[in-house]
Amino acid sequence: MEMSDFEQRLWDYLVTHKTPVTVKKMAKYWICSESRVRSALDKFVAGEIAEVVRLGNLKHYRIKE
Repeated sequence: MEMSDFEQRLWDYLVTHKTPVTVKKMAKYWICSESRVRSALDKFVAGEIAEVVRLGNLKHYRIKE
């Protein structure tokens, strides 16, 4: 799967975190909109390289093992 520079940085961030992360946390870390982060993460999920984990009401994302 081909990734943009931004998507590659998000992927590297996900790989270095042991625990699933929220869209809000990643958007705050990268100082960008939540919609931009969400669309990149949805692309990862569609490509089956990441998965969504629901913890309470929130969606968290992590790499697929």
